[in-house]
Amino acid sequence: MTMLQEKAIELIKELPDEKVSFVVSYIGEIKGSEANGVNSKTQKAKEALKRIRSKRISVPADTDYNKLYMEALSEKYENIG
Repeated sequence: MTMLQEKAIELIKELPDEKVSFVVSYIGEIKGSEANGVNSKTQKAKEALKRIRSKRISVPADTDYNKLYMEALSEKYENIG
């Protein structure tokens, strides 16, 4: 193994698993083959879904959306007129 390959392996070992999946996907695309038995299109879709789910927040059931909307409007346009 070359020194460059050894350096790459050391860097990968330091990454968390969620980042390693991106590296594996990227290497699979470079090789032009499937990464871990999953084609790159499916892998990209799974990664996108994972990112979307990580952004999800929970909102209390008793949230008054109309009140929040009106507050946001008044805050945005308070300097007009």
